[in-house]
Order: sequence, then C-alpha cells, then structure tokens
Amino acid sequence: QQQQQPNAILQTAHSAFQYVAQGIFGQQQQPAAKTHSHGHQAHGHGPAHGHGPAHGRVHNFQSQPQSFAASYSSSYSPPQSKGGGALWSWLDDDGYKPYDNDVQKALESAYQSGQPSLLLQVGHFGGHRKGRYTVQFNRAVQPMTCSQVNVQTNFARTVCRTDGHNDNNDGSNDDKQGTANASSTNDKYGQWRKFFRPMSKRHFQTLKEDEKLCSICFCEFEGKELFENQCADFKQLMQTVNDAQTQQLQTTTTQQQHTTHTNTHNHNNHNSNDGNSMDDDGDSEMQSTAPSNQSTEDNKENMASSTTDTNELKQSDISENILQQIGDETIIHLSQCANDDHYFHTECIARWLDEKGKCCHCQRRYAVETGSQPLTGQLTARYMNEACAGYQNCGTIRVTFQFNGGIQGQEHYHPGAPYPGECREAFFPDNMAGREALELTKIAWQRRLIFTVGKSLTTQRENVIVWASIHFKTRMNGGQQRHGYPDETYFDRFKEELKAKGVTVQDLDQNAQHRIQHATGRQNNMYM
Repeated sequence: QQQQQPNAILQTAHSAFQYVAQGIFGQQQQPAAKTHSHGHQAHGHGPAHGHGPAHGRVHNFQSQPQSFAASYSSSYSPPQSKGGGALWSWLDDDGYKPYDNDVQKALESAYQSGQPSLLLQVGHFGGHRKGRYTVQFNRAVQPMTCSQVNVQTNFARTVCRTDGHNDNNDGSNDDKQGTANASSTNDKYGQWRKFFRPMSKRHFQTLKEDEKLCSICFCEFEGKELFENQCADFKQLMQTVNDAQTQQLQTTTTQQQHTTHTNTHNHNNHNSNDGNSMDDDGDSEMQSTAPSNQSTEDNKENMASSTTDTNELKQSDISENILQQIGDETIIHLSQCANDDHYFHTECIARWLDEKGKCCHCQRRYAVETGSQPLTGQLTARYMNEACAGYQNCGTIRVTFQFNGGIQGQEHYHPGAPYPGECREAFFPDNMAGREALELTKIAWQRRLIFTVGKSLTTQRENVIVWASIHFKTRMNGGQQRHGYPDETYFDRFKEELKAKGVTVQDLDQNAQHRIQHATGRQNNMYM
C-alpha cells in the first residue's frame, strides 16, 4: 500500500502537468501548420503554380478548431482601398502588406495593359534587388490569381489586387456591395438619368392626338408634362439651340438666293446674245429657273417645320444640373434607342428598367444583366494538344468551372440553405472562334450568368449547382446530340444565347481582342 501511494501521486501529477501544458502550449502548437503550408508553397504546391485556391494557407487550416480558423482567416484578408481605386498587396508570414506607391502604379499599368508578368524594378523588392522578383498574372483563371516569384529560388508569394469590392468567396452569396451602392444615393433614377432625353415642345406639336401616349401606361400626355414647361434652364437651352438652327437656315437660304440671282443674270445675258437658244415651247428657260425656286421653297419649309428634339443633342449639351431636374411626370425618350417614336413618363420607364433593364418598345438594353451564379467558384482555362472532332488543325481549350460548397443567397430559391461543391468542364477549339467564345465566357462568368442553384434535371436533386440558359460543349466529340463536336452552327447559337443575356463582342476590350487574334492567352506553360 505504501508502494502504490507514490505511484498514484505520480500519475495524478503527470495528468495535472498534461492539463496545464495543453492549456499553456496548446495554442502555440497550431501555428506550426503555417510554416508547413509556407513550405508547400515554396515547393510549387501553392496558388502561384495554378494548384489549389488563391489563399491556400487559409484552406490548410480547415482541420483546425473553428474559432482559430476564423481568426486566422480574418487576419489574413487582403486590405481594401480606402480611396476606391485598386490596391496591390503581397502575403507575408504576418499577413498582407501593400506595395510601395511606385510598385502600385507599375502593377496596375501592367494589369490594365494585359501583360502576363512584371519584373519589379522599383520599391522594396526592386530597388536594391533588380531582376530578382517578378509578379505573374494568371489570367487563365477567373477571378485572376497573381503571385510574386523569386526568379533565383522559385519561391512564390500570393499577390492580391483589391478595388473596394468584396468577392464574398467565403461561401456567402449575398451581393452586399450592390445593396450598399444602391442605398448610398437618394436619387431613385440615378443609374438611368443619364439616358433621359425630354421631349421638346416643337416635337410635341407635330404629334397626332393618338400619338401623344405613354408607351407603358398608355395615358395621354399633357402640355404641363413637357420639360420646357417645368425647367427654365432647359427652356433656355432649347431656345438657344433653335435660334442657332434658324440662323443657320437663314444664312443658307440667303446664300442660295444670291447664287440663284447670279445664275439667272448670266443666263439672261446668254439668251440675249443667242435668240435660238430656247426650244419652240420655251422649256429650256423654265428648266433653268425652276430648280432655284424649288430650293427656296424647300428652305422655307425646313425653317417652318424645324423640330429640333433632344435626341439630336449631344450628351454634353444637357448638363448634369438640368438632368437632375427631370421629375416623375416628365415626358422623356431614352437616348440609346434607335428610333424616337416611343416616349414615356419618367416614373413608368424607370420602373420598367429597374425590372427588365431594357426598353419595352425596341428592346435596347440599358442595364448589365447579372445572374445568380454562386460566388464561390473559379474559372480556369487550359490548353491541350488533342483536337476536338472536326477541328483537327488546332488544339483544344479546356475550361474548368470549380465551385466550393456554400450557402444560398437571397437571389436563390432557398436562401440560407446549403449547396455542395461542383466541378464542370467545357471545351472550345483553339482557333479564333473558340478563343472568342472563351473571352465571351469570361464576361458571362463575371456577370454570374453561366450557373445557378436549383434542381438538377439529370439527378432530380435539389439545391445543387446547375447550368443556366447558356449551352456549352461538355465533350470533345460525339456531335450535337451528345453535347460535343462537330457542330457547324454551334458558335452562332452560342453567341445568340449570350446576346440574349446582354453579352456581345462589343463588350470585348482591346486586350481580349488581341488574345483572340494572336493567341496570346496561353500563360505559365498552360498547354497540356
């Protein structure tokens, strides 16, 4: 019994020591994973080499306790620009740090010009170590990922560009930024006001009674709803424009009358010298004088019926101050509509644009359409030597859409419900038509138009990521029936589907057009 007592005391002391040690040193053992993750990145398994997420070090802590993972993720979030512009930062062991101002300018210039990489020549990493560090822009991934690489050791650090918008890649799909922007202004017509063009009084007087109707509510227009009767500044603007046009017509008429008088005088002198110059019935003299009289009558008619309307005015002619005075019951036309035969009350067309984003009459789009695609995804384009069926003379572009699981937002059918991760693939031939389709796909991806969360028609499962209304080729062969190639009319149908969503070739910037023409989109040895 005396021998067992010391053993019990030792066991109790040992247990107490373990308890205290866990309390004191338990939290200090976890950051060792940070060094482990850092080492993986140095050996080519981090985001700089296209493997794994952009913030791989946060991902490695998913197995740690939830409270610690949350605090680590928040401390390693990239900083946001306070002035609203772009901010470039690099990920150090202690978190993100902004670059020097000179480096900021150089990086933003290289990014905007479409360069694949930038060799740092200024700032902390370039000032006294020129030629050692380069920043690589991986544009084959949407959202784009960047990394700073030591060209001597190949050690890579994550680089992030923020512009004041939150990507919401934490699994939440609420578009908080759009809500904040909408609530930051008290002008309910703010996003549409720049397209408003009031009807002029002269144009109103030319309309028939059955034409003086709002194209939405079909209520008859009244004279008090003309902007010239509501805004003294606009009335003065239209008076100035009409006076200038009238003066120009008068000047033109005077010049033509002078020319006509001179020609008639010369003609009469010619006839007096040659009595046989006319036909027997005098038609020659009538033909020489009739056009001048007709021209004078045309100018008088133009002066009388001149109906300068606001569609003919340049956008700069109508000041911001004048546009701000347009009220609910003003008769307006939309500036980008091809025809000026449809007018609306301001409140009517604004409500329509809020819901539809395009003119109800001619279908001209005024808003950038966005969908309900989850915000937890990443688009990656890689290049293959294998050819799609029917395109044996070129390689293939393989597009991967990778989504993490998340929580449905307010734009989905079941807000707050979870959805699982998903991975889909699509294929384009590596020719001009395929590269154009890839660039258009990037725009549709940024506007959240390719996927949504709903019910799968194939598996009948609810709350899963499914294709939206844009059809992609998910096979390299098999023909149209199996969603593959060859398919002669596919690219025409593909662009028509995108056009219905407001995505057209006019949305492609110069960098995208250059990548299409010269096949310069292959980066970081992306050919497989």
